[in-house]
Amino acid sequence: MDTALKFANYVALGSKYRDCWQLLTYIEYYELCRGAAKSFLKLGLERFHGVGIMGFNSAEWVISSIGAIMAGGFSVGLLTTSSPKACQVIAETAKIDIFVVDTDKQLQKVLQIQSYLKPLKGIIQYKEVLQVEAYNLYSWSAFLELGEHISDEKLDCVIDSQKPNQCCTLVCGLGTGGHPKVMMLSHDNITWTAAAVVQSLCYKRPPEGQETLVSYLPLSHIAAQIFEVWVAISVAAALYFPSPEASRVGVVPRPPGAGFLMELLREVQPTTFCGIPWVWDRMLDNLRSGQLGSSIFRKRLDQWAMRVGLHTNKKRMFQESQHPLCFRLAKKLTFNRAKRFLGLGHCEQVLSMGLGLPRATLDFFLSLDIHIFELYGLSECTGVHTVSSFEAFRLLRGVFSWPLCRRVPWNGLLAPMAGGGHPADQAAAFLGGLRRGAPGAKRSCGKELPNTHTKLRGEDKEGVGKLHVWGRNVFMGYLNDKKGTQDKIDDYGWMRTGDLGFLDVDNFLYIMGNVKDIITLRSGEAINPNPIEMRVKTYIPIVRYAMVVGQRAPFLCALLTLKCQINLDTGEPRTALTSEAAALCKKLKSHSTKLTDILHNHDPIVTDFITQGMKAVNAEAPSEGAKIVKWAILDTDFSVGGGELGVTTKMKRAAVAKIYQAEIDNFYEKEADTQKERSSPRRENPG
Repeated sequence: MDTALKFANYVALGSKYRDCWQLLTYIEYYELCRGAAKSFLKLGLERFHGVGIMGFNSAEWVISSIGAIMAGGFSVGLLTTSSPKACQVIAETAKIDIFVVDTDKQLQKVLQIQSYLKPLKGIIQYKEVLQVEAYNLYSWSAFLELGEHISDEKLDCVIDSQKPNQCCTLVCGLGTGGHPKVMMLSHDNITWTAAAVVQSLCYKRPPEGQETLVSYLPLSHIAAQIFEVWVAISVAAALYFPSPEASRVGVVPRPPGAGFLMELLREVQPTTFCGIPWVWDRMLDNLRSGQLGSSIFRKRLDQWAMRVGLHTNKKRMFQESQHPLCFRLAKKLTFNRAKRFLGLGHCEQVLSMGLGLPRATLDFFLSLDIHIFELYGLSECTGVHTVSSFEAFRLLRGVFSWPLCRRVPWNGLLAPMAGGGHPADQAAAFLGGLRRGAPGAKRSCGKELPNTHTKLRGEDKEGVGKLHVWGRNVFMGYLNDKKGTQDKIDDYGWMRTGDLGFLDVDNFLYIMGNVKDIITLRSGEAINPNPIEMRVKTYIPIVRYAMVVGQRAPFLCALLTLKCQINLDTGEPRTALTSEAAALCKKLKSHSTKLTDILHNHDPIVTDFITQGMKAVNAEAPSEGAKIVKWAILDTDFSVGGGELGVTTKMKRAAVAKIYQAEIDNFYEKEADTQKERSSPRRENPG
């Protein structure tokens, strides 16, 4: 209300339908939220009952969420990929009275489970024309008309009765065994965290300027809600949604950042952008493809500019902020051009959610004067706990025992190769250069939000321990799960994140994996796979994902996926290698351009390169048990549709292990046969 009164006529939401943008001002936005709240009350939404919202990002999604909260209910975001059974479990747990869906596809899920639930008081479909009829089914316009006779006084009474420590939003995630777990977030969790993020980052406010944001990350994730909804309201930003057609191409649900995102960014020109690793990979490959197709003069110009950009920005990290004159020229000739191509020409703040990006990716964008600042947070701490910014970022020296002063040149994958003509010699020569210049520094995910606290328990000799956090961003607990809440939060309010990390002398946080990912070998040695996987992706740049396995096994093995192009219509991986991977193969004197050219040892050059890379990875292993003994290249890259990645492209280890169980069993097949032979009784020789 405060924002609507102060900035009534500023653009709040922009929705694209076909080729036209429909804009809502802040006063219109606020009134529509109140209208939705009145309609929910008219339908009979009970206090502390849920409104389930299942659909792609849109103005209607946000208005339904805020309207549900205003009406005294819970906003419950569900993934569009949720199965009918998962929807049923969440609906029963959250006492969902009303469902809001976007299309007939999501509507069919609700109709399928409706008979198993208590009578639903309403179902609203806000996209497409209704294809079925039901007594409790409404279109969006019909839904908004329901509340016209509810007085403002009645709604204000409900709003005024709400307290900061009461729950307003439920966030659904997966617990152990794949069963949904429901996290309760209070009004104070939301409002305080949004205010703390605004305080920690650099946002403009009217009338000095207005932030422009895009909404593409699933709003069922609380981190997306914080940055795209609540922070936007706090700073009176203009929030733009992609067209409905962009999210319905192909059979498989489209992952965030697919083809439509580049067009959206170029059209909207955001001033702050929050990406995820999957998006940065796509952007990097698009830029590399453009560079490979450039003239020799343009290539050399870009090489020079990116060397200047990386050198200058690394010095800036250590408070040497004076830019040389050539930096301005490089910015005009290369940096601005690249930013316009990505749609980030007006972007003043670039953030990244999810697991840490590879250092090579960070360096590539840094060389283009694009500083990617990483964040850390869980749904249980309202999506955010630490943030990086121009005023607060760090680069840790020597995580992999490599000197910070050396690096891989931006075009290291395209640089001329030294060494003999034999494949093994070529691979060794490449890896020798990589090892001498490998970027061994790890980027911090920033400092904790104001008035929050971070501590480590059970630190090892390298200072890595179990991460605990405390603050007003810590959630209320799990709905109807007292034991789960007690296991997560101790008596003093400290939340056990389950993540492993360490703090430097200035209290910057570095995440080094998760407790659940620890692999215990048959010998009893506990191995953290995260640093090993990071080294694999650094030493073998053709690898996109690496997953180390070996729980209760005699040794470690690794599942590898290679960098493949993405079908922008479906989000599924293709067999063609990315331009970066294909260029690496070419420099190795390999003719492979597709994944099928490499599988099953069809390309000895690439096989030798990966073997040499594994030797380099193992050379830095702290123990014999931490070395990778066997590895296999999978026949497809991981994807959201394939089930290996979550919607924010975080690798789902349990799902990968289940999908590729046969490949994992094959690693240890001979070992199992040997053990069986040893344990079987021997026959006595009758002679």
